[in-house]
Amino acid sequence: MRLLDLCAQYNLDPNHFEQFVINSGFPCAGNRGDLIVNDADVSTILSNYQQELLRYQNTYNKMQYTIQTSGNIMTTTGESFEGYSIVRYAGYISGEVCELIPNNEFWADNQIVTNMSNHLVNARQNALQQLERAAYNLGCNAIIGISFDYIDLQSKKTDGLRGQMVLMGPTELLVVANGTAVQIVPK
Repeated sequence: MRLLDLCAQYNLDPNHFEQFVINSGFPCAGNRGDLIVNDADVSTILSNYQQELLRYQNTYNKMQYTIQTSGNIMTTTGESFEGYSIVRYAGYISGEVCELIPNNEFWADNQIVTNMSNHLVNARQNALQQLERAAYNLGCNAIIGISFDYIDLQSKKTDGLRGQMVLMGPTELLVVANGTAVQIVPK
């Protein structure tokens, strides 16, 4: 029987069902996208697929409960988590924060590096919180491939007489956190 006919009859996702059949090792013929399985195997395949969907749903429900109760989103700059499998890629997400630093605070007491560092840390933490919120809104419990971009939005002009850069108003820093929202489960 054609997998596409089974999918239409039982309202199944063709790509997911086909991948399940291939991974399960059932003998099949034909080309990808139009596979045929033995009629004698159909009831076993459907039963196993139903069990797989129930396992996935239970895992998903547990993940949702964990997210809702703890609010913890696992994060990494890498592409995976040790001891976990990625079960769904939800896509690219970002979080942006614009940090405004008044000139009088920025230059105060010759503490330029300290003041700038404090504002960068604050902006980075806020951008990461936005990133985590975006992952949560997509039903995910982790973010992979996190990176940060820092953009100076401060207005500057050149002093015509001396050729030096002159700051125009407060310092504005845009911090953007980027990543990929995923769902993970323990291996």
